[in-house]
Amino acid sequence: MDEESASKSDGPEPDQGSSDTQAPKVVNGIEAAEPPNEKHLHNIEREEREIKRELNAFERTGLKWTRASFGITAITCLFIAFQWIAMREQLNEMKSSGQTSTDQANRVIENMNWLAKSMDWTLKQSRAAIEASEKQSMAALDASVNTSRNDQRAWIGVTGVAGPRLKDSTGREVYLIENRPVHFEATALNTGKSPAFSTHTLTSFHILPATTAFSPIYAVRDKKGTVVVQPQMELTLFDKGKEIPSREIIAALKDAGYILYFYGIINYADQFKRSHETKWCMFIVPTLDNFLPCTTYNDAN
Repeated sequence: MDEESASKSDGPEPDQGSSDTQAPKVVNGIEAAEPPNEKHLHNIEREEREIKRELNAFERTGLKWTRASFGITAITCLFIAFQWIAMREQLNEMKSSGQTSTDQANRVIENMNWLAKSMDWTLKQSRAAIEASEKQSMAALDASVNTSRNDQRAWIGVTGVAGPRLKDSTGREVYLIENRPVHFEATALNTGKSPAFSTHTLTSFHILPATTAFSPIYAVRDKKGTVVVQPQMELTLFDKGKEIPSREIIAALKDAGYILYFYGIINYADQFKRSHETKWCMFIVPTLDNFLPCTTYNDAN
């Protein structure tokens, strides 16, 4: 009895001041929890409410952040959408502007090509006009120079034939009688305003049948002894033929069966060192007392 009491007294005494805790009961060697009292339940409910309040505050905060994130996301999406629309419109404008620029560039290129062709045509026309004007100017200048030179140059031409010196049986003056040598003289005159230099001449005559075409023969001229013919100076041209016409030739000349041609050539140079040539031709009339000019071989340059 005493030992049991001592053992009981040695164990810890229960806290009498705490009414919230109860000693667990042992059933068949196993501790069994006793059901909580009202105060304990109240504490548990209070703790649950506090946990709920904390959870509600966290949920509200998370919800706010979720809403804010959604709003930001929505605004960002709208901004991106607006940016995409603006970029698409800008791209379309750039495409349209690029096409317009391409069209404008093509038109500019076409206009430049047309302008270049027009300028090239105008340049060619101007060049042709300038060349034509230059040619005309040169031609006019040459013509003016030639006119001036021709006005100042020497001009030598045959002015006539000296009169007959023979007399026939009737006493009439004639150029030909039988059995007498032939002698003809022609007179040339420098009618120009300057001297003729290096002047040399050739004079001859031929008797041909009237049916034979006349073609003069200009023999090689000897340039030795050439003369200077001053302005208004006369030059005598003569030919002393070796032929002595017979009675038959004279009769044929009178009957126009034959024709006597008296002709020649004069070569000279003017003060501008240009060469000139004068050809002259005459034929005797059937009365044998005069000469007339031929229809050909009378020219000068």
